[in-house]
Amino acid sequence: MPSSGSNSYDDLLLIEEQRKEKESSGSLSPFTYLCIALIIALFGLIVLYSSSYGKALSEGHPHYFYFIRNAIAAASGLVAGSLFSTINLKKVKKAYIVFMPLSLISLIIQLIPGFASGYSLLIGGHELHSAPSFGLFALIFIIAGLFPDESDETRSYLLPSVIIALYLLLILFTGGIGWYVLSVIITILSLRVKGVRISALILLFLFAFVILAGAVFIDYSLLSPVAFSLFPVSDPELYNQALIASRSAIAEGGIAGSGLGRGIYKLGTLSSPESTFIFASLSEEMGLVGTLWTIFLFVLIGILGYRSCLRSVRKKDRSAGVIAIGLSFSMVLCAFASMAYAAGVLPFPGILMPFFSYGIFGEFLSVFSAVILYRFIYVSGREGRYEKK
Repeated sequence: MPSSGSNSYDDLLLIEEQRKEKESSGSLSPFTYLCIALIIALFGLIVLYSSSYGKALSEGHPHYFYFIRNAIAAASGLVAGSLFSTINLKKVKKAYIVFMPLSLISLIIQLIPGFASGYSLLIGGHELHSAPSFGLFALIFIIAGLFPDESDETRSYLLPSVIIALYLLLILFTGGIGWYVLSVIITILSLRVKGVRISALILLFLFAFVILAGAVFIDYSLLSPVAFSLFPVSDPELYNQALIASRSAIAEGGIAGSGLGRGIYKLGTLSSPESTFIFASLSEEMGLVGTLWTIFLFVLIGILGYRSCLRSVRKKDRSAGVIAIGLSFSMVLCAFASMAYAAGVLPFPGILMPFFSYGIFGEFLSVFSAVILYRFIYVSGREGRYEKK
């Protein structure tokens, strides 16, 4: 066990006395998080290649088609995130000024007939990105920079509350119930970090439920994907046929799986082994062992993001805490929702698995978010860094 004065980066094995002393020094989480982020990004690309080469060949593309496009998107996200992270921290916390109009435009455009394909924005016949995922990303920065702390009595809650409600509605009608539920959860967590009382958050939850019920009453089609997920059917015309194959692939994997690259379901049985059902392909080839390994990596990201949030709150920087908890938990919850849907446990379609599923903008946003999160994990425990930046 390293001494309390050592330069250890171990954030998981320190005894309580050492942790209390070293949490303020900030030498714990960054290296641990950096290793985890690199592992999960590379592991995700490997799984994507294994899951997608068969489909790429069947469509007349090179076997590396999906892999190389995601790899380029990941590299772009790394460069963009690194450049963004060099900006003064006070300006980073106000990045909603840029993200808000861009995300609003994409959400509104996706509502226009002819500009949506499933849960993605469609322009010129090409699927560009998932507007709900960008909306959730922007919502985190809106709460961090625009929503006042509880101790701030000079600012109004009205405008940021209206903007948050607008975003939740747009995410509901562009991304469906799954994205809406995840956005509500992230919003409640972020507002709690901002100091909003639990009683107010309970009212927010009830209000969000009423909004969801009203939206379903107005547009019953919002409930259709959920219904198809809850009630398996054999009719190939219905969406849930793909879920039946996904569950079969997961069951086929067993404990150790068939081996990386040796899966059968990805060769035609799974409808989207490179995106929606990549977890099913992963489970078939790597079994329960690979599943638990993947869950473990995402859980570690959640733990480190949570600890960074606590450090920021202790230093009275709640905006940084919101960004840390929002970015980390959005990755974790999206991953778990995607895995649970493929396994038939959670009826939330349209949520892709961060770092794993094919999607140029989704991969870019995952890596971009991971780099920004690293900046806040790095800074959160270092005395005076906020003031110097």
